[in-house]
Amino acid sequence: MATRSRASAWQALEATAATSPSLTVVTGPAQVGKSTLVAALAGSRAAAGRTHLTGRCCGDAEGRFPLAPLVEALAGAGSLLPEALPPIAGTVRAVLPELAAHLPPAPALPDGPGAERHQLYRGLHALIAALRPVLVLEDLHDADPATWQFLRYLVTRLPSGVSLVLTARASAATGPALADLMALAADGTTIEEIGLRPLDVPDVRHLARRELGTGDVTEAFAHAVHRHTGGLPGLAGALLAAAGPAPAAQAEPTAIEPLLAGLPVPTATRRAILSEFARLGTAGRELVSAACALSTAAGSDTLARIADVEHPLAARAAQEAVDAGLLTALEDGRLTAAHPAVRPVLRELVPAGRLRLLHHRAARHLAAGPDRAPLAALAHHRRHAADPTWPRYAEAAADAALREGRGEDCVALLREALDPSRGADRTRLTLKISRAALTGRPDPRTVALLRRSLADDELPVPARGEVRLNLGLLLRNQNGAGADGLDEIARAIPDLSHAPDLAARAMSALAVPSINGWPIPRHLLWLARAEHLTADLADTAMTVAVHANRATTLMFTADPGAWAAVDALPARPAGPAERQHLARTYGNLAHATVALGHPKAASRFLDCAEGLLRDTDSPYYTGLALTAELLLAWTGGHWTDLEERAAAAAAQYADIPDLAAEAALLLGLHALASGHVGTARRHLKEAQTRTSLDTGIVTTAAAGALSRIDLASGRPDRAALHALSAIDRVRHLQGWMWAAEVAPSAVEALTATGDHSAAADLIAEFERGLRGRDAPAGHAALAACHALHAEGTGRPAAQLWAHTRRAWAGADRPYEAARARLATGRSRLATDQAGASDVLAAIDEFTALGALWDHAQARRLLKDHGITPPSRGGRKSYGTSLSPREQEVAELAAQGMGNIEIADHLVLSRRTVEHHIANALRKLAVTSRTELAAALATGARTPNGH
Repeated sequence: MATRSRASAWQALEATAATSPSLTVVTGPAQVGKSTLVAALAGSRAAAGRTHLTGRCCGDAEGRFPLAPLVEALAGAGSLLPEALPPIAGTVRAVLPELAAHLPPAPALPDGPGAERHQLYRGLHALIAALRPVLVLEDLHDADPATWQFLRYLVTRLPSGVSLVLTARASAATGPALADLMALAADGTTIEEIGLRPLDVPDVRHLARRELGTGDVTEAFAHAVHRHTGGLPGLAGALLAAAGPAPAAQAEPTAIEPLLAGLPVPTATRRAILSEFARLGTAGRELVSAACALSTAAGSDTLARIADVEHPLAARAAQEAVDAGLLTALEDGRLTAAHPAVRPVLRELVPAGRLRLLHHRAARHLAAGPDRAPLAALAHHRRHAADPTWPRYAEAAADAALREGRGEDCVALLREALDPSRGADRTRLTLKISRAALTGRPDPRTVALLRRSLADDELPVPARGEVRLNLGLLLRNQNGAGADGLDEIARAIPDLSHAPDLAARAMSALAVPSINGWPIPRHLLWLARAEHLTADLADTAMTVAVHANRATTLMFTADPGAWAAVDALPARPAGPAERQHLARTYGNLAHATVALGHPKAASRFLDCAEGLLRDTDSPYYTGLALTAELLLAWTGGHWTDLEERAAAAAAQYADIPDLAAEAALLLGLHALASGHVGTARRHLKEAQTRTSLDTGIVTTAAAGALSRIDLASGRPDRAALHALSAIDRVRHLQGWMWAAEVAPSAVEALTATGDHSAAADLIAEFERGLRGRDAPAGHAALAACHALHAEGTGRPAAQLWAHTRRAWAGADRPYEAARARLATGRSRLATDQAGASDVLAAIDEFTALGALWDHAQARRLLKDHGITPPSRGGRKSYGTSLSPREQEVAELAAQGMGNIEIADHLVLSRRTVEHHIANALRKLAVTSRTELAAALATGARTPNGH
C-alpha cells in the first residue's frame, strides 16, 4: 500500500467518513500522527450534524478487558440515544451499565456461550445503528480478541449512517487482520485504506513556519529538524517548540546541528519510547540496546551476535521492536533505530559497563567482517568502548574522507581525535584540520579551534605559519571575513620563510583583489612578490596554485594579459591538490568574465570547473561555480527558472556569505525586472549586507538597482547616495572595470539633481580607469554614461543610445541592450514620433525577457506621447486568490504601513495601492487591516494555493 502525505490522507479520510456506510483504515508507524489526523474529524464536515465517538484499545492481548474500545466509545452516549430502541439493545446492560437508564430491559439469555456472545454483538450493532455515528477506534494493534471478533461481525453488516474509522500500526501482526476486515465488508460499504507516512522535508518546513510564526525558515533548518525527528510530527512539533524563537529557523547550517542536538527529548516522546521498550521481551530489549549502540544499520543476525541473543529468538524479537516503533527496517532488511530520539533515551537505560561491552563487540564484529571495515565506525565504537587506540582510527578515517573529497567529514573526525592528542600528534592533526577545512562549509567551531591553537603558542613556527595561512584563507573565502582573512594571511608570511611554496601561496592569495579589499596596486605588489618565488618552488601543486591566482588576479582586473595566463594553466590536474586549485580558479574566472562582459569565456570556464568538481564533494567550490552559472543566466537573459534556482542557492549556501549575497542579488534584480519593487529592495539590501569579498558585481549591481528604484520614484538625491557610495569604493580601489553596474545610475542621478559638472567628472574618471582594460561591459556602461549625460543636459542623445545598445548587445547583455533601445526611442520621441518604433521593439524585447517593470515604463512612455500601446493580451485571473501584487501590498499594510508609505515603497500611485487593498479585503472576507493581518498569518488564499 502506498503511503500518503498529510494533505492527501486528510482529503481521503474526510471524504470517506462523510459517506455511509464506510470503513476507513488508517495505518502507519508509531508517533506518525494517526491520532491527530482522525481527531480532526470531530470538527470537520464529515461529522457535521452527526455523533462522533472515539475509543482506544488498551494493550489487552490476553482479553482481560473485552471490547474495551467499544465500551469507552459508547459509555458516554446515553443522552444521544433515541427513546425507542429495539429490545435486543438491552443485552449491552452488562457491559455498559452507564447506559442502563436509556436501554430497554435485558432479554433472556440464550443457552451456550456462543449464543450469548452473538446476542451481545447484536445488541451492540443495534446501539451503533441507532446512534449513526462517526465511530473511531484507535490502536487496533493493541486490541483484545473480543474486539477483533466484534469488528468482523460489524463490518459484514455495517448499518447505514455509520462511518467506521480504525487506526493501527502497520505491522506483521495487524496487517493481515485489517486486510481480513476490509475483505469481509458488506457490499455497498465504501472502503478506504490510508497509509500515513512521516513528514518529508517540505512538510517539516511548513510545520516550522506555522509553529515558529515565521515564513523565513531555511531549507537547511528543515533538513536538520527532519534528521533529528525522522519526520514524526509530534516529535518535530515538540522540538520546534523547544528550539524557541524564530531566529533559530534562520541559523546557519553549522549552528543548527548543535542547537538541535542540545535540546532535550520531549517528555511525551520519552514516555512513549520507554513504555514501548518496557513492553518488549528480554530479547527485544537487548536487540534494541545493541542497535542504539551501533552507529550504522545492521542485520538482525549481527544485532543478535552483538547483543548475545540466541539466533532463533532474534528474528521474532526484531519484528516486535519494529512493530513497537523502536527499530525500523530498511529496504535491504537491515535494522536501525526508528528515529534519532530513540538512541539517547534508551542509552540512558543501559548501564555504562554494558554499553562499553556492546561497543567492544560491535568494533570486533566490524573488524572481523568479510568487507573492509568502515574506519569511522571503528573509531566510534573503539572510542565508546574506552579503547585508547581510537584516535588512530579516527585519523585514518579522516584521511580516507579527504581523499574522497569529503572535507567536512574529515574535519569532524579530526576535531574529535584532537582533544586527547598532545605534542607532535596534536600539531599534525591541527595542520590536517586547517587544510581540510578549506574545501568545506564554514564552521565556527573549526575557526575557534584554529584560533585557540595559534593563541596557545604550542605550535612550532613552521606549522604555525601554515595554520595561520589556512585560517586566513578560510576566513577570506568561506566565512565572509575578508579583511580579517587578509590580515591573517599577511601575518603568516614571516613564519613561512622556511617554506617558499607556502609563502608564495600566501602572497598569491593576497594578490587576488576584491571590492572590500585593498587598493589594486597593493594586491599587484603581492602578485609580483609571489611570482619572484616561483622559480624556487619544489611543490608542483603549489606552483599551479600561484599561477592560478595570477590568472585570477589579471582577469579580475581586466588585464589583457589574463588570457595568456589562463592558457598557461595545466590542461589536466596531476593530483587532488591541483584539482582543487584549478576548480577554485575556474570558478573565479567564470565570475570575473561574467562581470567583465565575456560570456562565452565564462561559459567555457564553468565547463572546466564543473568537470573538475564532478568527482569531489566541496560545497564551497561547487557553490562558487553554481552562483557564477546563475549570474551568467541573468546577464544572458535566460530567466525562465532563475528565481527558483537563485532561491534554492540562497537556502543551500546560507552559511557562505558571499555565495548567499550573490543569490540575494539575483533575487533582487529579478524581482525588480518583474515589477516587485518592495521584494527587490529587500533582497538588494540583503545582498549589500551579506557580501564580504565581492569580486566585482554584488556591491555595484545592488547599488545600481537601488538607485534605479529611487530614480523611478522621483528621488534623485537618494539615488545618488546609493550609487555614489559604491562609486567611492571603486575609486578607492582604483578598480573602474567593476563600475559597469553602477556608473550609469550614478550619472543619471547626478544629472537629475542638476550636478552636471560632477557627472561629467565621473564620466571622465571612468573613461581613464577603463583605458587599456579588456572590459566589454565597462565600455558599454561608459557609452550609456555619455548618452545619459547628453540627454540630461539637453543635447541629442539618440545616436549615443544606439551606440550603447550595440555595445551591450556585443557583450551579450540583452536586458541592458533592450533598455538602451528604449532610451533610443525616448530620445527620438522628443522630436519625432518615429521613435515609437524603437519603443515598440523594446517592448517586444522586455516581453521576451519577462521584464515587466521596464515593459510598463515603455508603455507609459508611449501613452505620454499620445501613442496607444499594443494590447498586452489577457491578464491572468487569480479568482478569489490574491494576485502577487495584491499579496505584496496586503503584507505591507498588515505590517502597519500606510497607503502613502506603501505607494512610496513600491513606486506605485496612492490610488493603485487603495485599489489593491480593497481587493485584498474583499477576497479575504475581512473588513480591517487587523483582520487582514490575521488572515495573511494563516496563509489565506495566496497565489500558492494555501
